[in-house]
Amino acid sequence: MKLIYTIYRYIYYREYTWYKKKIGEEDFPHFSAIFVMSLTLTIWIFIAISLLYIIWSIQINIIENKKSIAIIIFSLISILHYYLFIKNNKYLIIEEEFKKENKKQRYLRGWLVVLYSIGSFLLFIILLILGIYFKG
Repeated sequence: MKLIYTIYRYIYYREYTWYKKKIGEEDFPHFSAIFVMSLTLTIWIFIAISLLYIIWSIQINIIENKKSIAIIIFSLISILHYYLFIKNNKYLIIEEEFKKENKKQRYLRGWLVVLYSIGSFLLFIILLILGIYFKG
């Protein structure tokens, strides 16, 4: 579990440093990183729900309004991310922890983070299409 948490902190670190370079420190890059990570994790939850439906025809209807449940899940994940990465300036500690990586590590790990982020969205779209196609 510690390894998973370390990997997740690294993903946050890369998102945070990317936004820090693009928008600057004064525009709160730590919150931008949390937004993207919360959106990605919310998508993974819906990927799991989609797989249950596509593979085993298990339909999870928590509430009728799916937008509301997505907003609730996203909000709860965002609050969790706030406590994991921002409260008490944890993002600065995380930045310090990972900034010592060499160029080769940074390049390879950076591509893995991009693959995780973009791949999550693409997989979700593919599963939506498959779910509609196979289950009507």
